[in-house]
Formats: sequence, C-alpha cells, structure tokens
Amino acid sequence: MNRATPRKPYTLSAVVWSLDSADTLEACLQGLDFCDEIVVVDGGSTDGSRAIAQALARRVYFHPHAN
Repeated sequence: MNRATPRKPYTLSAVVWSLDSADTLEACLQGLDFCDEIVVVDGGSTDGSRAIAQALARRVYFHPHAN
C-alpha cells in the first residue's frame, strides 16, 4: 500500500516591514522560523537591514520611500 505524505491544509507566511532595524531584525526573523515562508519588505534601510533580510528571508523586496 502506498501512503502519501499528509499535506498541511494551509501555508503560513510572515510579512515583515523593515526600515533601519538591523539591531533587531535578525532576532525577529529567527523568531519566525515556524512559518513556511518569510517575506521582508524593506523601506530603504541604510544600516545593513537589507543584507540581514536577504540572508534569512525567502523573499526580500526593497522599496525606498519617496520623499
């Protein structure tokens, strides 16, 4: 008998908005490791947040705020 692996009935995604949050972003993203997908939207950080997000999130969008 061939048993299929049970599938989860849902996918849990976390979306994190970030702007110059390098000092807390890594801990935040690591705390979301129970999610199936982590997406970070960076608002134009200049402090290294973008690099942290790229290392830990599945998808990172860089969208600088228009002034």
